[in-house]
Amino acid sequence: MKFLRIFFCLGIIFLINYSISAQVKKPARKKVQINSTAKCTSKSDSLELFKFYKSLHGQEWTRPWNLSSPKNTWEGVSVNKSGCVSEIVFSDNNLSGSIPALNLPALVQLMVDEKKVNGIFPSLSLLPNLKSLIIIVPEITGTFPALDKNIELELLNIDCPQITGSIPNFEKQIKLEELYLNGNLAGILPEFTKLVKLQNLAISGPKITGHLPSFNFFPLLLDLKINNTSINGSIPNFQSNVLLKSIDLSSNKLSGVIPDLNALSKLDYLNLSNNQLTGQIPNMEGLSLLEEINMEKNKLSGHIPSIKLPKLRILRMNQNQLDGSLSDFEFIPSIRLIDLSNNKLNGTIPDFKYMPVLEKLNLNNNLLTGEIPDFTRLPDLLNLLLNDNMLTGKITDFSHLTNLITLHLQNNKFKGKAPKFKKCINLRNLKTT
Repeated sequence: MKFLRIFFCLGIIFLINYSISAQVKKPARKKVQINSTAKCTSKSDSLELFKFYKSLHGQEWTRPWNLSSPKNTWEGVSVNKSGCVSEIVFSDNNLSGSIPALNLPALVQLMVDEKKVNGIFPSLSLLPNLKSLIIIVPEITGTFPALDKNIELELLNIDCPQITGSIPNFEKQIKLEELYLNGNLAGILPEFTKLVKLQNLAISGPKITGHLPSFNFFPLLLDLKINNTSINGSIPNFQSNVLLKSIDLSSNKLSGVIPDLNALSKLDYLNLSNNQLTGQIPNMEGLSLLEEINMEKNKLSGHIPSIKLPKLRILRMNQNQLDGSLSDFEFIPSIRLIDLSNNKLNGTIPDFKYMPVLEKLNLNNNLLTGEIPDFTRLPDLLNLLLNDNMLTGKITDFSHLTNLITLHLQNNKFKGKAPKFKKCINLRNLKTT
């Protein structure tokens, strides 16, 4: 009788308003094709949801379910025309406990983005129609799940720092368009040769080794992020990835020279920082949409090439072995931040009159000589760091830089006393000696 009462409560029709607070990474498809071999019933799905509710302490949720209402009104739950569960989406609803293994044949999307959830990563073998899987749980443990039964996957996002195991090659998941993996994963990074539809790839994990895959397999790739790994070897030329908009290969162990990237005309973000790259910085004039360059913390040498990038806003090349004199950067009028600190740059400092919106200029710890320009054409400058060089002459009062907040000039060869910077009314961080 108790069993029948549960179903009676689940079957009462009472409409309530609800809102899904979770930010779903990918919208559900307008028309879902369900695998004909996978059968579901509204009754069996209700039992699975009750198991989910109980295992994750539903009564303690910020927005708990009203079990007297139909399941399509429950927070985070969507159903299809047959009454079977098609989506479970949770974010910031105070879930705790462990995610149970679910038998939901019609489930298309499963998302759990919760801080208090723990336990072992659940089996996914009874979710044959799953297209989107997003598990962002810092406390969940276990090994990387077997995905042999999940051949419909199009989006896979597992961000679980404690999860272990190796990354599969996803030979059966040929429909994958987005792949995001972050955890305590180990082993050699696969080539992913079957993922020809891949558009977004993001992988992170300090124990991941091997080399970067040949990106020739991914002609549709838009965003690439492989960072914080132990991957070594060289950077490929990306000649087949002309759609790329973003490259982040930071904090790896990559070596060799930076290849010619001028074929990537759609690229707007490039981060190669914190590697072991050597050689000169290549010409990048073909990257007219580029907005940010980060090559800091490498072993790059030689002169800084002429940079003609009209949309560039951020330029970081600090902590390298760059030498030669500074350009006036005439062709980057949109630049807001330049950090060339901790190099071997020499010669005098230009007045940078072609960069009217510059906000931060960091040239500290170089071999720069001569006097400091007054930077009259830089009215938006907030941070100016010129310390640890060989600059001479008198320190100007920077009366035109009324927005200046940080000014570091120590460890140079200036004459006389520093001015009081009376017109720099916002100055909070001053070091002159």
